[in-house]
Amino acid sequence: MIKRALVFLKRSLPWLVLFYMLVTVVRTAIAGPPTEPRQEDRDKADRVIEQTAGVDLRLQRPEGSWVGGLGIVEPARPEVELAMG
Repeated sequence: MIKRALVFLKRSLPWLVLFYMLVTVVRTAIAGPPTEPRQEDRDKADRVIEQTAGVDLRLQRPEGSWVGGLGIVEPARPEVELAMG
């Protein structure tokens, strides 16, 4: 009985690994761009939580199209490129 199970496992293991890899590739392909937030992430970021104690250190965003200061500058597009070999 155990010998038959090992033979079955030996024969089916490569197919199971191949199936798992195929499922992973398909899920990654249909998932969408990983750099754009999902709608549920946007909803979570828009929430405002009431302050219970202490001082709220959030700063209001200044009006206008030019804002100076220390901040993170994001690139216009992802910096992922494939090397040509």
